[in-house]
Amino acid sequence: MKEILTKYQDEITEINGNPEWWVFDGVAAHFNYEILMAEAEEIGYKRGKRGEQRRRNDLFLEDEHGNIIFNTEGPETILDWLKTKIKWD
Repeated sequence: MKEILTKYQDEITEINGNPEWWVFDGVAAHFNYEILMAEAEEIGYKRGKRGEQRRRNDLFLEDEHGNIIFNTEGPETILDWLKTKIKWD
């Protein structure tokens, strides 16, 4: 058992340092394409004891009629980036 721990000490240290990315890095090494990773900090509203509060929406933008709008020229929202980066058939 000690020999195994000694042999793989560098890998164990790397995994312990960043366990979420270790799996991703291993899988990504087998593929040759871009992956868009996004995290929305705001999703357009906050619900609390006093009711709903309107907030910025990092997911998508709407016009005054509630229709979803895209900005592929200067993407700002996650949906804008998806429409810009992914080749849609």
